[in-house]
Amino acid sequence: MSTTIEIGVAWTTLPNQLPYAYAEVSIDAFSGGNNQFYIGLTPDNTTPPDEGYGIQFVPGGDSALIPGGTGPQLNAGDVIQFALDQAGGNLWIGQNGTWIGGGDPAAGSSPSLTGLSGAYYVAAQMSFSNAGAVTGAFTLAELSYAPPSGFSSWSGS
Repeated sequence: MSTTIEIGVAWTTLPNQLPYAYAEVSIDAFSGGNNQFYIGLTPDNTTPPDEGYGIQFVPGGDSALIPGGTGPQLNAGDVIQFALDQAGGNLWIGQNGTWIGGGDPAAGSSPSLTGLSGAYYVAAQMSFSNAGAVTGAFTLAELSYAPPSGFSSWSGS
């Protein structure tokens, strides 16, 4: 069920299946320059991730949380983690096993972003062709990290 993109925009085919859902997106490769990357959650499979909730970055530069906040520098090989508490409207974003801002999805503390409602799709967007590649992981077998306690894989399997 993993998905790899190398240009444009890609979404999961299904929104989160459970109220406490966890997914990952690996940054496989990217080129430098002014290429913009967006990885995050969108309320449908037509809205690009730069209009949703997630992380925006320039290869080798700083990143920003969407719709607001500062994120870490991201590099090829990084795994971006998403833990969505649909009932509470909270989203935690992590990088390589560490939650941005010191949050803890299992404890429900310090989410990266708040105010989400409804189901969401995982999406990735690249601004230029040949800008890079990312791979989404949505089942337990595909994940690099275990979901936080109380969360299940995005697909529920």
